[in-house]
Amino acid sequence: MLPASPLAAAHSMDTTWFAVDATGAIGRFESSEDGAVPNAAATAGLSTEPNFDVWPLRAASYASCLRENGAGHGAPPAADPRALVTEKLPAKPTRVLVMLRDPREDEAQGYRPDHSTTDAEQLIDEAQRWVIFGDHPRVIASRTPVSVEAQRALESHASVAAVIDEDALSDWWWESMSMREAGLFVFGHEYRGEGPGEYKRQLEPNHALSLSQLPIETQRALSALKLPVAFESTPMIHLADHLSDDSCTTWTDGPLRADATAPQPPQPAVEPRTKTPVIIALAVVIAVLIALVRRVTER
Repeated sequence: MLPASPLAAAHSMDTTWFAVDATGAIGRFESSEDGAVPNAAATAGLSTEPNFDVWPLRAASYASCLRENGAGHGAPPAADPRALVTEKLPAKPTRVLVMLRDPREDEAQGYRPDHSTTDAEQLIDEAQRWVIFGDHPRVIASRTPVSVEAQRALESHASVAAVIDEDALSDWWWESMSMREAGLFVFGHEYRGEGPGEYKRQLEPNHALSLSQLPIETQRALSALKLPVAFESTPMIHLADHLSDDSCTTWTDGPLRADATAPQPPQPAVEPRTKTPVIIALAVVIAVLIALVRRVTER
């Protein structure tokens, strides 16, 4: 089925869509070519334009990786593929992710242990920044592009451990689905299974991100689809258990669940063939012939 939907025309290739579970954890779902996609879900994929601003989710996911890899205590190891902090910032306004140094490493850097705003954070306008992680090491991000001058000031600030721009996270975002540090539950559709609505959990994060760590507009977008399950304890999700066929887009014409054990329509009854009438008729004919033969012989 292909209902009238902006997604329908582009669903011949992979689509990434998102849902929130009963605990507020975020699930990333990869449809492959023939997986069902709920029409209400926030989507972003290689072959489709995102229907929401993905930057805050990317920034929070990368911040989770940085914290687990010790970027708050200096630059991550050079061998770490997530060490985008070594990339040069572009010479243009851009949105940025900023990680501050852990004051336990160097309390002389002007960082206030009570989580107050530092002078480094003030380089991003208060109305345009949000806090992803408030504890040490503290991580913030900008909602709107930051000027080149502000970027350079952040880079050189003594209390800043890392500054990563929006473009640097684009390619990383597609690699992150295999990273437990990224904070998202990852589910994928497999070609062989109980129809296009079946998704199996492929990755469980070390520490799950929560909706509360994202700007309110991103929370609203992701919360457009809430599933009454806990991703942590649900290895397989079938959309047919929670949504109707009409509320999802599929690449095939079948229903969400392909159930081979479903009852088949009754077949018309066929009367069994029998030889009894033929035998009786033959016996009658033989009896008549015998009677005629006797009459002839008696004469």
